[in-house]
Amino acid sequence: MSNTKVIPKVLIVDDEPSNGLLLERVIGKLECEALYCKDGWSAIQACKGQVFALILLDVLMPEINGYETLVRIKASTLNRETPVFFITGMETDQELLIKAYKAGAVDFILKPLNLNILRRKVNYFIQFFNQKQALREAQEKAESLMKARMSLVAHITHELRTPLFGMMGMIEAFKEESLNSHQQELVSKMEQNSL
Repeated sequence: MSNTKVIPKVLIVDDEPSNGLLLERVIGKLECEALYCKDGWSAIQACKGQVFALILLDVLMPEINGYETLVRIKASTLNRETPVFFITGMETDQELLIKAYKAGAVDFILKPLNLNILRRKVNYFIQFFNQKQALREAQEKAESLMKARMSLVAHITHELRTPLFGMMGMIEAFKEESLNSHQQELVSKMEQNSL
């Protein structure tokens, strides 16, 4: 369980450095850390070592396109649940949208970008990431408290049973003695209350 605040990270993947720089500046004004990758392969590598709050992914890139990059990123455990925005300058048709969403995208943003809208959308997912992180930490704390509680209950139970077992042994010994009716009644009540 960690008490250090995790700074959300946003991965920007675009083969055009000027687009990457623009996105870094826009996102840099938010409470997050932006990481720029110039191609799909470097993005895949970055996703193997860290969790991102959001990925902004260009569709058309040389060597490996955005769709294939996304499929490979989603195949890894760390960023399987990370939301992804596809960014493209192409016109969108129904088939392209379906392909993007099937690959795991949550949004499809056209260039030229409306920076205010993009900033608000990114900020929403950063807040969502922070809430999930806070929930995860609260769950870990609750689980830790439950384990401590169970340990305490087990310890108390053990401490209570030890003298109780001794008392029950004494009751059994008393039952074998010749007792008057009042003493037998007392031993019987002690036995009933010890169960």
